Amino acid sequence: MMKEYEVTDTPAAWEEQYFRETDRDVRRKILEDAAKEHGETAQIILCRKIWEARYLPVGKEPRHIDHFIRGYMNMYYIARSLKSVFHRKVADRDLDKIRADLMFSLLEEAEYAGSAEQTLYREYANMVRLYLELCLKDRSYGSAMFGVMRMKEEKLKKKIASDICGTAVRVPKAAGKEEEFSVFSRAARDTLYQMFPEDHTIFQEIFGAGESR
Repeated sequence: MMKEYEVTDTPAAWEEQYFRETDRDVRRKILEDAAKEHGETAQIILCRKIWEARYLPVGKEPRHIDHFIRGYMNMYYIARSLKSVFHRKVADRDLDKIRADLMFSLLEEAEYAGSAEQTLYREYANMVRLYLELCLKDRSYGSAMFGVMRMKEEKLKKKIASDICGTAVRVPKAAGKEEEFSVFSRAARDTLYQMFPEDHTIFQEIFGAGESR
C-alpha cells in the first residue's frame, strides 16, 4: 500500500517532501502531483529525469533496480578490496559504471547548468539515507559473534561511519578522483552527520583517518 504524504501549495514544499521520501513510488506521485499543481517547471523536469535514470530498468535489469544504490555498492566493494594486502590501484575503468549509475554526465549538460549539482547532491543524500536506514534494519549488518549477538549501538555507528568513509572518501582518494566525486562524497558525509547528530566527534575521527591515508 502506497504511503500518504502531505499536499502543500508551494513548490519549495514539494521538493522538501520529495527529497525526504525514500519510497520510489511515493516519490513519483509527489512529482506527478507537483506537476499538476505548478506545471512542468525546470526543477520538476530535472527531478523526473533523475528519477527515471535512477529507478527505471534498462534491458533485462530487475524491475526494482536502483542504479544509485548499485553505484554506491560497487564503490563499497572497491573500498573493501582496498583493505586487502593484495589490493591493486583503482583504475579509471573501474569507475566508469559507477559514473554512469550516479549520473555524473548530468553535471556536464549545459541545459542543467546551475541546478544539476545541487539536485544531484540532494538525490545522493536521499540514496545514502535509504542505505543507512536499510543497514540499521538489517540484523546481519549489525550482528557480531557469527550473527548470534547484536552489536552495541556505538559500535554499529562506527561500522556505518567506516563504511561511508571507505566508500565516499577512500575510493575517490585511491583513484585520484576526489574532485570528480566531491558532490557525492559531500552528500554521503553530510547525510551521515544529519542522521546521527550526536555522534559527530566519533565520525570526525573516522573521516580524519580516512582522509589521511
